[in-house]
Amino acid sequence: MKKAPALKPENIRKGILSIQKFQGAESELNFDQNGDGLDHYHVVQNDKDVIKMLKTLHVARQNAPPDPHRPPQNEKEWRG
Repeated sequence: MKKAPALKPENIRKGILSIQKFQGAESELNFDQNGDGLDHYHVVQNDKDVIKMLKTLHVARQNAPPDPHRPPQNEKEWRG
């Protein structure tokens, strides 16, 4: 909020878009020119206080460089 002190929508957007290399709960958070942050989300389930990871959803971003941390999604990607 320090980067958007006037609290006008355009100032808030500029402040959010300027966030880079912020260590979030899941991973490093960077916003692109479209305002997109994460490109993957983990689906988890709490089963009697045991957190089970069910799957990871990857969201394709337009005009974004490939994510070097994205795991291979199929056999072709695994084998290179």
